[in-house]
Amino acid sequence: MGFLGALWITGLILLISSISIPFSNLLISTSSSINIEKPSETELPPPITILLPVRNESSIIIKKLEEIISYDYPIEKITLLVVDSCSSDNTGRIASDFLQKERNPPKWKIISVEEPGKSNAINHVLPLIVTEIFVMLDADAILKPKSVRRIVDWFQDEGIGAVCGIQSVDDSLEPNYRKSFNKIRIGQSAINSTPIFEGSICAFRLSSIKGELIDSEINADDSQMALIVRRNGFRAIFDQNISFTEIGNWNWSQNFSRRIRRAQGLSRTFWKNKDLLFHDSAKFRWIFRAEFFFHLLFPWLLLSSFAFLLVPSILLTSFSNEVILNSYDFTLIFFFCCIFSRTFREMSLGALCLIISHIFWISGKKMNIWTPDPSTRL
Repeated sequence: MGFLGALWITGLILLISSISIPFSNLLISTSSSINIEKPSETELPPPITILLPVRNESSIIIKKLEEIISYDYPIEKITLLVVDSCSSDNTGRIASDFLQKERNPPKWKIISVEEPGKSNAINHVLPLIVTEIFVMLDADAILKPKSVRRIVDWFQDEGIGAVCGIQSVDDSLEPNYRKSFNKIRIGQSAINSTPIFEGSICAFRLSSIKGELIDSEINADDSQMALIVRRNGFRAIFDQNISFTEIGNWNWSQNFSRRIRRAQGLSRTFWKNKDLLFHDSAKFRWIFRAEFFFHLLFPWLLLSSFAFLLVPSILLTSFSNEVILNSYDFTLIFFFCCIFSRTFREMSLGALCLIISHIFWISGKKMNIWTPDPSTRL
């Protein structure tokens, strides 16, 4: 067989190993997704707090506040906390001026935080919340009027501690990847809990947090909070019927940077919570192990398998005089055909983002502070 042949066999084994767990996770989660049911609508909506962390969102803050006021939820039962994180464009003042002039605003307060970063803003405001249910929103997420009412309805189930919504697939630059990702999280929610949350709209039961704060050095604040909720014995679930779209026009480069930042945040979150690999719940233990593998091991196994398959195939095909197609020729044909598959490209791009984020992490480059780009709001 020789060295190159052994290298090719190793690559094949690594490829099968790398995709087996994510593929099994998708199959099991998809088969389980039909079991989750939505509770009925509450007749008496409870008082809630809406957290709106912002930084340099002057161009869209009024539009977001108008949206919040228009929600299908009793305005007298909403307390709005706008948490201004070191804005340099008067976002907080613009929000204050608008709410002061509004005829029928909710109870509101503008809170300034001196340290930048969404996680710092959340840690600062969590001790100030007095309602049992609080909803966290992003300024650049557009929601339907009934979204908050629906997400709050879930908390009729005393076992649920956290709920999040979904980014519209039509709004995504990676629709196939997003569809598969969403199927997994729906299934995980039906089985037990999903550890990956969407911060653009998510809601929490205050008693499920138990006064714990998140690690401001990591980001992925939404998923950090979901894991806190699960640690404390509550479920964290995903509702596919609560969708949002994002304001702005992201180009490929900007979206790539966002994905790398998100990838690092999730990877560091899973590593920090690695003791959950041995969680008491067998169902959640399986879910967490699958996500841990995908975010920390999968990209390196996939990259290695590509290298171990392609290098021997290219070398052996180049120096071969055989006319009959062999395994190495088929390997090159396979990868050439895969290039035309959007799903393959999106999966490979996701793995690349994870690898880059890991390299930044290992080299000490943290990505926990995000500065919104005004050009994306145009």
